[in-house]
Amino acid sequence: MKRIQEQIIALIKAGLSGEAPPLELFEGAVDWEAIYKTAFSQTIVCVVTDGISLLPDSLKPQIEVLELYLADTLATEIRNDQMDRFLVSLMDSLEKEGFRPVVLKGQCLALNYPEPSHRQSGDIDLLVPPSAYRHLRDYLVSKASQVDGEFPEILHQGMIFNNIEVEVHGAVSSMFSFSLDRKLAAEVEDLFAKDDFREVPVRAGKVRAPGDNFNAIYVMLHILRHYFTGGVGLRQISDWAMFLHANRDSIDREALGAKLRDLGLMRAWKTFGAFVVEYVGIPADSVPFYAPVGRRRLERMLSFVFKCGNFGVNESRVRKDEPYLVKKIHSFLLFDVHDKLRHFTEFPVDSLRFFFGAVLYGFRRLFNGV
Repeated sequence: MKRIQEQIIALIKAGLSGEAPPLELFEGAVDWEAIYKTAFSQTIVCVVTDGISLLPDSLKPQIEVLELYLADTLATEIRNDQMDRFLVSLMDSLEKEGFRPVVLKGQCLALNYPEPSHRQSGDIDLLVPPSAYRHLRDYLVSKASQVDGEFPEILHQGMIFNNIEVEVHGAVSSMFSFSLDRKLAAEVEDLFAKDDFREVPVRAGKVRAPGDNFNAIYVMLHILRHYFTGGVGLRQISDWAMFLHANRDSIDREALGAKLRDLGLMRAWKTFGAFVVEYVGIPADSVPFYAPVGRRRLERMLSFVFKCGNFGVNESRVRKDEPYLVKKIHSFLLFDVHDKLRHFTEFPVDSLRFFFGAVLYGFRRLFNGV
């Protein structure tokens, strides 16, 4: 592990635990600007800043550099306040119109952090049953300031309300296994049929989030999908780790284990579970079915996470000026073929499993002109 990476991991663990990082890592010359840039690409600057605050003054960066961290933290706090206000208002208005969506990830996961306003926010994801997708999608599209392209094959529509992105989902799709997606569709139906929700406090209101077992699987699956399709960041991984830690006593481990085995996700779960214990620093007993994984395997995963950045921000492999068909073929070969196979050493079974499913998905999207 490179020294900057080691320092960032130490600061993340400190920021999330409240315990000072190893001081010897920050003695002598420290490239605080490089640490900031790397943390920025991982969308975890605020947590790193919290870790820095636990260092003695003599080891903290100079004020000129520290201002980078503090400005980012202040902007994130303001953005989270804006997101929370909008989310509560949106959910209240949808309730009045007769919609009952649940909120996936996002602001609901922030509550698991020691300082919720220091989790960098993204968009707002709403999930409804497939039968309600078109109705909710049409209602929100009519009010949005900007509408993105729809992905009808996975019941997904993105849109913008001023400067806040909202995504409507009528399904939870991996997009790399048809058999897995059929089982996930049944899980979504079951979620709404059983009203398996929890009320999550956001500002002065409450919003509806999935039950703990569904959430634990969904957030891990979201990490897995982005890990195999371009890159996942330490903030996304920390989201899952902090969720497991905060809800370690309320997750039904027996039911969770049965569901993971049925979905074929237990191997991936254990691998990422070992990863978050090693690099996020949560206790092993906070991760159901924790099992040690070889250090070299975990270090290869960490190297990939740093290389790509959050959502692959550090990688620009498909040129926007390419002709449409060339761009589609290029992205298909890179993201659907190459990316599924390059993780073979870390996920030997899942890489092959997801490769064939992703190829079929890719061909379908290519020939449908999506």
